[in-house]
Amino acid sequence: MTRLGSSFGRGEGRRILLVLAAAHFLATADRSMAAVFGPLLSREVGLDDAALGVLLGPAFALIYAPGALIGGRWPARSMLIGCVAVWTLGHLIFAFGSDFGTLAAGRLVLGLGQAAFAPTALAVIAASFASEQRGRATSVFTSGSAMGRSGALLLGGVLLALAAAWGLAALSPWRVAALAFAIPNLVVLGLLAAWIPRGAASVEDGGLRQGLRRLVDRSSGLAPLALAGGFSVLMVQAGAAWAPSLLTRATSLDAASGALTAGWIVLVAAPVGHLAAGWLTDRLGVRGPRLTVAIGVALALSGAALMSLNGPSVLLGYGLLTAGAGASAVACLAAVIVRAPRETRRSVTALYMTLTAVVGSALGPFLTGVISEALGSGERLGDALLLVVGAAGCAAVGALLLFGRAGGRPAP
Repeated sequence: MTRLGSSFGRGEGRRILLVLAAAHFLATADRSMAAVFGPLLSREVGLDDAALGVLLGPAFALIYAPGALIGGRWPARSMLIGCVAVWTLGHLIFAFGSDFGTLAAGRLVLGLGQAAFAPTALAVIAASFASEQRGRATSVFTSGSAMGRSGALLLGGVLLALAAAWGLAALSPWRVAALAFAIPNLVVLGLLAAWIPRGAASVEDGGLRQGLRRLVDRSSGLAPLALAGGFSVLMVQAGAAWAPSLLTRATSLDAASGALTAGWIVLVAAPVGHLAAGWLTDRLGVRGPRLTVAIGVALALSGAALMSLNGPSVLLGYGLLTAGAGASAVACLAAVIVRAPRETRRSVTALYMTLTAVVGSALGPFLTGVISEALGSGERLGDALLLVVGAAGCAAVGALLLFGRAGGRPAP
């Protein structure tokens, strides 16, 4: 695969980046579906906050980690296409689930399909861009994920309203909306087959053992970045998973209106945080991650504090949490991509995504739900979110203090 020159985002590299960002958008939209429909799921299936937290976090992430680790065993193009096909199947299983077990099975299959997608896609992107452009390219890719969260909320709210208006007796409105989510995946499957060249990122991957050795090598500075990234993703996932439920509880909004409102907030706040982080990473070099994480954590903590107050402050708080935590997460990921050597980049990225899945995607929603129940049968969800975000933010900053003492330079 040819690498782009000094002009950012032209030709083959631009097409590759756009289709991978689009697929990332759909992956996150499908993953966020359970959060969007959480209030309706809880009533129809009879789930409390702890059970819903299991569906939002561990049920998805349990198989995500091993799936990400084995993703480097197949060619990148085949892996990307296979990932979309498998997670679409999991999405459909969830849409037809009528009890906790079936819903959890759908989330497991969804996690398996999405596990290897991001590491493989990031390896292809890194092979397509020069080192001084990878921060921006990574932020465009991750913006697809951020837009996916907003897309899930906006489209979910619209589809819920339409499904309720149509009054389909055979299926609940949230199931009709969930099935509609799967249709764009078929389009992306075709685009991946057409635009991703055979042999993409084939020079990557020196194996998981070499990747792990590189990740824990103190001179690389990658381990503190991975820890900070994991805690940053924890903040992102905790907020994204529980925002629709918190909005319906803290305001007079119904499920559809709450999803739409959260979607508009993410649509504005998430890309701002992601693109700002990519720009700072490219511009500031080694100092970029530390500065961006510090600013991002401060914004996220301020946002979580506002969300704990209930009322209209929840809206502003969710915007600050989304922008700040997203910027922190992207800064860490972009720094890892820039510093990982070409021969181990795919395996290092897979290990990084595994860590963030276990620490962030699994623990963030789950811990928030458990703490919410412990504080008062779900009535203090905002306080639970503040506790989780506060602890994760402090841990992320602490990890980056270690990064300041470590090495790590951009790899070719």
